[in-house]
Amino acid sequence: MTPVAFAYEILAADKEKVISLFGIFSRLEYSLKKAGYRRKNLKYLACDWRSFSKSAVNELKQCDAPLFLAAVDLLVDKFPRQQNIDMTWDDKTPPFGSSRIEIAINSSVRIRNNLFHGGKDDFRNFERNNQLIDAAIVVLSECSNINEIQHYYYGATNAYVRAEAL
Repeated sequence: MTPVAFAYEILAADKEKVISLFGIFSRLEYSLKKAGYRRKNLKYLACDWRSFSKSAVNELKQCDAPLFLAAVDLLVDKFPRQQNIDMTWDDKTPPFGSSRIEIAINSSVRIRNNLFHGGKDDFRNFERNNQLIDAAIVVLSECSNINEIQHYYYGATNAYVRAEAL
């Protein structure tokens, strides 16, 4: 078995869902940085998710799609756990975000961080992990359609599609 195959074999989440989440997350984070959501006072470039989540609320609260509303509810009600220094997991309350939408966006970021940095190998949480990943994909997908973001998210893709059509 290859190292890549083994990594997915022991992952307590659906491989395709994880790949989808990483894909949308990376493109959205790129788009946010292009739109100016950059953390200040750092010597390196980092996305300012907190600032974005606060500014996205007004536009996202107009979304009444049942799938989006259910995803927000799940991400708030089952806020992702956080791994401790001793490698155990703790239930956490949302660290910031006064609105449910802010919390859902920040939950989505934590889900990505947990998958990327944490040890998701406890198959007792397989169903919960997949539910959270699905909800994060829905919320982040809606974020990609925010007016100030969609140009950066879809811009290069649309230019490429137009160029291919010529």
